[in-house]
Amino acid sequence: MDSSSNSGHVNHSLKVNVPAREGQVSMSFARGGAREGAGRKPIGETRKVSITLAPELWRRLERECEQQSRSRSEWLRSLIEDALTAAAEQPPQPAPPLMPPQQQAPPVSSESRQDAQQQ
Repeated sequence: MDSSSNSGHVNHSLKVNVPAREGQVSMSFARGGAREGAGRKPIGETRKVSITLAPELWRRLERECEQQSRSRSEWLRSLIEDALTAAAEQPPQPAPPLMPPQQQAPPVSSESRQDAQQQ
């Protein structure tokens, strides 16, 4: 077969898609690509958070998510929503003091003062 033949030729041209809204630029080969309005709809603002857990807690979390057929994000989101709802339904608690109250010396009676003066 002649190497200049076009049969079986694959077009490797690259197409860059710039979305109408601010976001990520996508790249695809020749055809196809992102369609406006396609994909999972956002449910809120995404913020990256790191959490440190003991290995056993990670295993329990993964098992729980698997049993409920939920992602970690879904499971944690529902936990946070439930906790914040419960907190909103409780009367506000006074904030704990930042420093423990200073221990005050007991009041000195006049008899104690007289004893101290005599010594």
